[in-house]
Amino acid sequence: MKPGLFPNIPMADYVADKLCVVPTLNASSAHTLLSQSPFHAFTAHPRLNPAAQQDESNVADIGTVAHEVLLTGSTSRIVVVQAEDWRTKAAQEARKAARENGGVAILVAKMADVKAMVDAAQEYVARS
Repeated sequence: MKPGLFPNIPMADYVADKLCVVPTLNASSAHTLLSQSPFHAFTAHPRLNPAAQQDESNVADIGTVAHEVLLTGSTSRIVVVQAEDWRTKAAQEARKAARENGGVAILVAKMADVKAMVDAAQEYVARS
């Protein structure tokens, strides 16, 4: 793939930086580069540092779901878990299964946050 803007890239490919032959600069890397240091950006980049750990927190999942819905319009990789939190065994297993199958799990109550994020981003883009 040639360098450029790619609006329909699957989220898993974007996060793993499977876009070009050379490593790319994504929003997270640019933010880290500007807000911390080149070293921090290097160590967090999946292609520059193969040992980089992906953030698997609930906050990261909400951002991932919002990003996927906003940029691809797809919810096919999203697994909405009908639980109040991640403390139950069933919720934890659903989250693990989603990740193992290339998806992302989110608590049902957090989908309202995702909708608000996507709506705000779409409004901002429409005004730009």
